[in-house]
Amino acid sequence: MLLATGSVEISEIYSQMLLREGITHNVLNARNTAKEAKIIAEAGKLGAVTVATSMAGRGTDIKLGDGVAKLGGLVVIGTERMTSKRIDLQLRGRSGRQGDPGFSQFFVSLEDDIIIKRGSERTLRYYKKFSGQVNIKKPRELTQHRFKRVVDKAQFSEESQGRISRLNSLEFDESMRVQRKLVYSERNKLLRTTDMLDSEIINACRRAIEHFLGKYTHNLTINILKRYILDNINYNLKNNDDILEHYDPDNVEQSLIEIVKRELKEKEE
Repeated sequence: MLLATGSVEISEIYSQMLLREGITHNVLNARNTAKEAKIIAEAGKLGAVTVATSMAGRGTDIKLGDGVAKLGGLVVIGTERMTSKRIDLQLRGRSGRQGDPGFSQFFVSLEDDIIIKRGSERTLRYYKKFSGQVNIKKPRELTQHRFKRVVDKAQFSEESQGRISRLNSLEFDESMRVQRKLVYSERNKLLRTTDMLDSEIINACRRAIEHFLGKYTHNLTINILKRYILDNINYNLKNNDDILEHYDPDNVEQSLIEIVKRELKEKEE
């Protein structure tokens, strides 16, 4: 039997429940990936019970052991509906492979994560109204067709949200690709230059200075200028005081460019 759960945490809860009943089993989740293929391959042996997350052991066939086919083959039990119908079908497809017999059964509850997360307000109100009246030893079976629709809609909503998230990721990756291309293109130009005072470097510095001055059109002070030089051009201001004390307010950009050129010349030498 393969007991399929929606998360690692839920798989561990079911493992504890099986241990309490004295049922020997394997647990297959993200915490034992080294043995994943071997564990899932042995899930078809006679008397074997395997608790696994929905993503565990994919791509590994479960072969039936001696005598299992006569008993009906591999049984797949879904403890909840998964985040997409595709995953449900993949789990169901684990049983009855390549002509072997098999059986699958999913159990759904209004307490499942997908219902709480994506279910309608009406469903949640219904659950809150009757949850206190439920006898855990005699659970109430919800046979009405409307509950099946609730589950289907919740699953569809989760799938839609997943598609939106993937689309946003693709758009973000594309914007990053464009930005990365521009940055590396500029970087390669600077690496290829042999002159520290090359126009590419000076133009890059000029653009940065223009951007800085654009933020202080009417309230630029000596202290702001000094802070900018300290942070971006040279942390040693000894050689820059004379320029700053006599700078022309109408030509601050050129004063800063002169400081940049002097620093670059010193580095080149």
